Order: sequence, then C-alpha cells, then structure tokens
Amino acid sequence: MASAHTVGDDEDEIMRTLSLASEDGDVVVVTGGLGPTDDDITREGLAKFLGVELKLDDRLAEKIKSFFVKRNIEMSKRNMRQACVPAGAKAIENKFGTASGIMAEKEGKIFFLMPGVPMEMKRMFEDSVLPELEHKISGQAVAMKKLKCFGIGESVLAEKIEI
Repeated sequence: MASAHTVGDDEDEIMRTLSLASEDGDVVVVTGGLGPTDDDITREGLAKFLGVELKLDDRLAEKIKSFFVKRNIEMSKRNMRQACVPAGAKAIENKFGTASGIMAEKEGKIFFLMPGVPMEMKRMFEDSVLPELEHKISGQAVAMKKLKCFGIGESVLAEKIEI
C-alpha cells in the first residue's frame, strides 16, 4: 500500500508519521527538513523514532566545511547540524549541497531521508536511493502493463477489467 503524508516542523509529529508510514509499506521516503535551521528537524524526528541519539559524523563535518571553503564563503556554526546522523544510520552523499541524506532501517523497514531542494533530492534519489533499492530487491520482479483506452467511461472500463 502506498501513502503520502505532509508533516509540519514538529518532532513528535514526524516520529508519529514515520511510524504510520512504516505500517503502510516496507520503504519510507522522506524529503525536506535536513537543512541547518532550527525548523529543520527531520533528522531529530527520525532519531527519536529509531530510539537512538544523533551522532556527529566527522566525515560529513569535513565535507560540509570543505563545501564552504571551496566557495570562499564563511560557514555558520548551524551547518554542523547537518553532520549529525542517527546512531546506526548511514549518510547519503549530497553532491550539490550540504544536506546529506540519511538511510536507516528498523524492523525490516527502510527509511530514506533526502533534502527538500528538488534538484538535490532528484539527483540523490537517482544516484543513491534507487540503486540501493534495486540492490535490496534483486531477484524480485515487477510486472507492469500499460492499457490505453479511448471512447469508454472510467466506471464502465473498471467493470470490464475487474479481476
């Protein structure tokens, strides 16, 4: 089953929604809330949901510092929030910004958190998330068939193709 949720900047609401989403499917994909500002609390909500602490990832911290040095821009201390990952989770590289994604697992469910910036999120999904999913489901097959229908109402068609 697929579901979609829109969640405000509330840690407990994020935690509850992650729980609900994991009841609906084996893979949960989240976008947004991984930036450096106080309202970017998706990583905190995930850590709370997983029952773990956030840990500073030294490799991410260096990457973030390097991002600003290369651009000759002063880095705010707030950016170091983006180097924190829930204990036991894995950072997903962001080649275009400072907000790394996060991959975590709990009770056989996989959670992918990606930045909300569309270009960053799309590239991260294509470069990292999709290959990870393909690796996890290797050996399984998905069959699809496209049916193009013209000149018939949706309700009549539904009756004709019911299984």
